[in-house]
Amino acid sequence: MSGLRRYWLDQFDWWRSRSLEWWAAYITAFYVASAFMVIGAKFDDLILLELNEIGDLSAGIFGPIAFLWLVLGYIQQGRELKLSSEALRLQASELKESVKQQMELNYVTRQSLKNQNLALEPVFQILFQDITDEFYQGSHYESANFELWNSGAHCEHVAVCVMSVQGEELIAYKYPLLTRDDKKPLSLIDTLCQGDVVELRVSYIKLSGESGTQVFDLEKIPSSDEEESYVEISKRIIAHHSS
Repeated sequence: MSGLRRYWLDQFDWWRSRSLEWWAAYITAFYVASAFMVIGAKFDDLILLELNEIGDLSAGIFGPIAFLWLVLGYIQQGRELKLSSEALRLQASELKESVKQQMELNYVTRQSLKNQNLALEPVFQILFQDITDEFYQGSHYESANFELWNSGAHCEHVAVCVMSVQGEELIAYKYPLLTRDDKKPLSLIDTLCQGDVVELRVSYIKLSGESGTQVFDLEKIPSSDEEESYVEISKRIIAHHSS
């Protein structure tokens, strides 16, 4: 009993798995065969019909088949539109994912270029040494002595200038090349006054060809009873611009 039940279930699944086109083809074949059998049985009556009656008969016979395939065509077109819409959605999803990946790649590229640019950046420090009194031809001068230390990458065409409070250039140093850990002496004579902040600018050209400027503020701190005068140094600006 179970074997018979299984057989009919298999038959049901097989017939249900057939496509609409398969059913339409077999229904059409069965319908046309039946129509020709009926025509063959009534052939004597058929040859007596007028032309307009034959046309009406043909329309009546083949009209249902034409309607069946018309409906099937609409169904097939709907399937194709659905597949096309799904393909467009998948394409849009892939395009969106591609744009996302491209944005991530651009971000990684920008970060890589930024890191590469930072690796080529010199890092200047102004190291205060001391303040000494100098005498030359009977005149007294106060000299604030520093060291310019490059703890970063190599750079070329280094120019050091000190700007007064009024924005005038007071003194300038130029070095064709500063390698890593290079130290150069700087002396500012009668430049620092108590209470004033003097701007010192270090401009340079990196190995990549890009130029930049690092700015320091120098402020002379007056001496106390136990300590000598010294200069307080703060780094204020690092600016970059293409050469």
